[in-house]
Amino acid sequence: KMNTKTPKVSARKVFIRELVNQLLTWSQNHESENLGQRFAIMPLRDILAVREVVVNDGQHSILVDGLLEGLKHIKPRVRYNCAVALDHLADERCTEPLRQLLNDPVARVRRAALHSLSCDACKVSPLPDPDDLTETLIEMAMSDSSIRVRRTAVASLAENCDARTIPILKVLLEDDDVAIQR
Repeated sequence: KMNTKTPKVSARKVFIRELVNQLLTWSQNHESENLGQRFAIMPLRDILAVREVVVNDGQHSILVDGLLEGLKHIKPRVRYNCAVALDHLADERCTEPLRQLLNDPVARVRRAALHSLSCDACKVSPLPDPDDLTETLIEMAMSDSSIRVRRTAVASLAENCDARTIPILKVLLEDDDVAIQR
């Protein structure tokens, strides 16, 4: 006797599949505000599940296209949300657009772009760095107008294996901010 039952799909898999379909639709329809907003409220486990599905289905670049478009949005919140999402979804096309955001007038956008560029732990594969990011990190650690951006730059420098960072980190040990000293 042949088994004619269809396999039961879990509610979670259905949810993730529907979420992926919605995200891809927004990306293809150039609705970067909706795309960024949805990623902003998504727990990490859902982001990772979405990433797995789009990579396995060969649709990763479609999603990244929408997020890249969001990096140019007039609203800082959209730029921020899309930069944060790219921390987990970025591919080689994202390096230059994220680098451009390092000069954004809004500090939290700069901080999100900086983290997305310099943190390889969250990505499937590290972003290529055709231009030297170390000099940019040093400049931001020493002089960015936002203490939170400076802290993010210092944390990235501390993980950097570049010999140029050692003298800078020694100078930063004397910084007024305890978090930077740490």
